[in-house]
Amino acid sequence: MSRNSKNNNSSKLGIGIFLVAALIVVFWNDLKAGKTWAIIMAAVIVIAIAILLYFFVIKKYFIKQPIPSITMKEIDKMTGIEFENFVGDLYEIMGYKVEVTQASKDYGADVLVEKNQIKTVIQAKNYKNPVGYGAIQEVLTAKSYYKADESIVITNSYSFTYQARKASKELRVHLIAREDLQKLIDKYMKPLVEEKKN
Repeated sequence: MSRNSKNNNSSKLGIGIFLVAALIVVFWNDLKAGKTWAIIMAAVIVIAIAILLYFFVIKKYFIKQPIPSITMKEIDKMTGIEFENFVGDLYEIMGYKVEVTQASKDYGADVLVEKNQIKTVIQAKNYKNPVGYGAIQEVLTAKSYYKADESIVITNSYSFTYQARKASKELRVHLIAREDLQKLIDKYMKPLVEEKKN
């Protein structure tokens, strides 16, 4: 799961706890007085807390969730942001510390990953056509801005343009197109899916 998704879950849990606490404060005196409606409300709140704990704590940390099997057809249907989150999930499975950047302020980096103290910026392109030289420029801008050690352009497209391939060699930008992306999925995601099935 990407960092953005985890933060959203934490926010929802925090809001839920705040609302429950607010309700308790509102009718605390009536509860102490033994009024029926307050007792019923207390029971509802206890059930609500149990549900929150299950979904946001017990389920998250103690019950292993199945990793979805991703096919290229499914990836092709993703929006740009969904593809960025997918790339983040993939690199997290690969053992990287991952941050999916905010779309409006990414400075050319869709995903930031770090492993063994090596920081890498990733430009994720969900394209049908060959990815062009502009992606190389974007990821190099991001590499400079984030002071990264390496840069990657990853895409579900079958290829990169000649200009992009030439520039990537000269500027040391690693390119991952559809075939190589499929290999990463086969190597890191599929074994986990099979493990969950067994």
